[in-house]
Amino acid sequence: MGEAPLGISQSLFHTSLKRKFEEAGLLKFRRNPDRTNTVHLTERGRKLAECLEKV
Repeated sequence: MGEAPLGISQSLFHTSLKRKFEEAGLLKFRRNPDRTNTVHLTERGRKLAECLEKV
C-alpha cells in the first residue's frame, strides 16, 4: 500500500477524506443489502459540483 501526499497511508487518507465529505453534508454513503457500498451526492454536493464545473 502506498502513501498519500501527507505521508500517511492511503487507507487512512481515503477514510479521513470520506468522513470529511460526509460530515460536510456533500456525500452520503449507503450499504446495500448485497453488501456493496454506494456513494450519493447530496443537494449541497450537487450545487458544489455545478459551481466547480463552471470554473
